[in-house]
Amino acid sequence: MKVLACVMAAFCLAFPVVGAVSLEPLLAGDDAGSGHDAGLGADAVPVLPGVVYGGSIREAYDDRGDDYAFAATAGDVLRFAQTTTNLACWYLIAPSGEQAVLNCATGTNVVDIAQTGTYLLHVTGTAANDYEFGFSLDGSAPAYVPYATENDAGLGGDAPQEAPFGATVPTGVVLQGFIDGDLNDVADVYAVSVAQGQTLEARLAAPGACLRIYDPSGALQTWQCSIAGTDVTIDQAGAAAGTWFVKVDLLRPLLNEPLSTYSHAPIPIAQSYAFSVALDGPAPAPSL
Repeated sequence: MKVLACVMAAFCLAFPVVGAVSLEPLLAGDDAGSGHDAGLGADAVPVLPGVVYGGSIREAYDDRGDDYAFAATAGDVLRFAQTTTNLACWYLIAPSGEQAVLNCATGTNVVDIAQTGTYLLHVTGTAANDYEFGFSLDGSAPAYVPYATENDAGLGGDAPQEAPFGATVPTGVVLQGFIDGDLNDVADVYAVSVAQGQTLEARLAAPGACLRIYDPSGALQTWQCSIAGTDVTIDQAGAAAGTWFVKVDLLRPLLNEPLSTYSHAPIPIAQSYAFSVALDGPAPAPSL
């Protein structure tokens, strides 16, 4: 689609067009690194387990959904996870055409694969939306590739936003992180391997953020918020062995959390924080 044309001969002679300008790359997108917008059905973009992909939906350009195709064998266990900047719904479409809802909000789902063949991951939304997704076929947590714009916990990038994505961190040391408040970075999630019966202790100091602990299934176990640099501590007994998740997210009064005691404090959106985790022992005190 050519968008520049010489409609005035005098102008063209004075300012010749050296190269054609096209909007096609802008409009087409680069879903899952394909170099174009993912199509539907037979035009789906092929994807593989164990990789985190990025994509976008642009309703203004008549792009309301994307399909991604992958091969699976009966008996596989699909574990899927995604993050989005706006509400999007994900569906799993079997080779028979049967459709199941995977997720309509940030999160994860596990599905037993019943048929051998080509499956489709279908995402749809009604607004401009950037998303990331990944999946495994052995029931394990999908891999995560951090953004390269930050250095959360010394990772060299931005930590993931939702379990089961989680950046593995060492225990017994104070680590630094940053949340910029953009839709792509309102939370950071860290992973810690916990043996059954061990106690996980996490501490946080932040201008205005909450510390949350999730068990290996992704269920929230406990939380506490830090305001104006207050050091908060959470102790959680590991009822189940596996990877536990420590999440730091922006303090959001609109979620009806009991924040009345903090109502006087200004809460910055973009903020640096310090945290630490320990197993069967006190975590070192973080400070801003």
